[in-house]
Amino acid sequence: MEDRKNNTLVTKGNDLINARYKLSPTENKLYLLAIAQIEPNDKDFQRYVVPVKKFIKMTGTSSKNVYEQIREVSESLVARRLEIPREGGGFLHIGFVSSAEYKPKKGCVEILIDPKLKPYLLDLKQRFTIYDIRSVLGMRSQFSIRIYELLKSFELIGERVFELMDLRDMLGIEPEKYKKYGMFKKRVLDPAKDELKWNFDNPDKKCDLWFKYEELKTGRKVTSIKFYIYNKDRSKQELLNDPNFELKEEMKEMGLTEKQVIKYIDKEQKDVELIKAHINDTKEGYKAGKIKNQAAYLITLLERNAQPKSVFQKEPDLEKTQQTELNRKKSDAYQKEAAIIIQLKEQFEDFRSVLAQTKINDLSEDEWKAFEEYAEKNKLFTSKFIKNGKINRDKAKTSMLMTAFIGLKLPDYNLQFKEWCFSKYGYQLEEIEGKMRILGKQKTMFG
Repeated sequence: MEDRKNNTLVTKGNDLINARYKLSPTENKLYLLAIAQIEPNDKDFQRYVVPVKKFIKMTGTSSKNVYEQIREVSESLVARRLEIPREGGGFLHIGFVSSAEYKPKKGCVEILIDPKLKPYLLDLKQRFTIYDIRSVLGMRSQFSIRIYELLKSFELIGERVFELMDLRDMLGIEPEKYKKYGMFKKRVLDPAKDELKWNFDNPDKKCDLWFKYEELKTGRKVTSIKFYIYNKDRSKQELLNDPNFELKEEMKEMGLTEKQVIKYIDKEQKDVELIKAHINDTKEGYKAGKIKNQAAYLITLLERNAQPKSVFQKEPDLEKTQQTELNRKKSDAYQKEAAIIIQLKEQFEDFRSVLAQTKINDLSEDEWKAFEEYAEKNKLFTSKFIKNGKINRDKAKTSMLMTAFIGLKLPDYNLQFKEWCFSKYGYQLEEIEGKMRILGKQKTMFG
């Protein structure tokens, strides 16, 4: 079977992203190239064919033994298992693929995916994450790819907290490996952070996300990791707090390095208007063909404290241009705000569901009596768990009637949602004209 399409987007259910598993970088990339062939409207899995030449091209591998490696990986991938969290607790234990056959004469691997993974890869309507596999195919660390996925699902929220042991489990790290936090930081967190940032900054790469992290401690011991997630928009927003952001970006576009820009603007604090005039002179000379290297010429002017030939002037109709840009940013902001609230509500629903289940499991005798009285008033729903006047508590716990009963015991939905958003992520929400709106966000350690 031919490769269905040159797709690069994958759509994964969030439960699959949050699963516990370990794949080598090569295994993960092969799997991603397979599931990227899934079409949005597919109802069943197909036979997915990954040509080795495509693998080489997409991953940028230069290994001379790549065909032998692919043969070995197609074998090892079949043995890989994962644990997917299930609603109500527990895990689904399953393999990534039903089969993977390396075909040397055709130079490809043919992959069949286990049908039980359908709910996590096919016809997804909610709680899923989409990303471009080109963001990760060039990465070397298995932890970079996994951390990218875990953070991508929280991209709009901008941060995510993991208990250290949960994060280790999700990354498939054995209990005896990197037991000391210092080693975990050195071998897992920092390499992933550096690799994502390098790929994010490199214009030849497709990576759209990077992160910083904060160590959360209980006493002196690091027990949780808080990730601050940055994409193109958030990175620019962080820098927009710098009044010289646009000037710095312009200097970098002309060829100056980040270090050089910081030297002249932040360290030496050269006159901003003077720098702008030098930039104008440099660009005019470049257009006239008198200057070949803009960066070198501008640096020379700055080092010599030369007098500019021209005076920097603002662009015409600047006020109109700024208003148009402001209107565009407002429209974009409303759309992003709505998307953030949707993601927050999905997570809040999970939180509220766990809270409800905890309350159900911890019902006191007085509460059971109250439930029985509640059930007596709704006899239509009690036939499955009340017989001869006696209640089967195990069945009652999983009934719709119990869900309704516990719902009455929980705090007001909107009020609790607002409190949860603020306490967990710092978002200050208010209901305005029937819609939840974000009024502000508590500042983080990174601004």
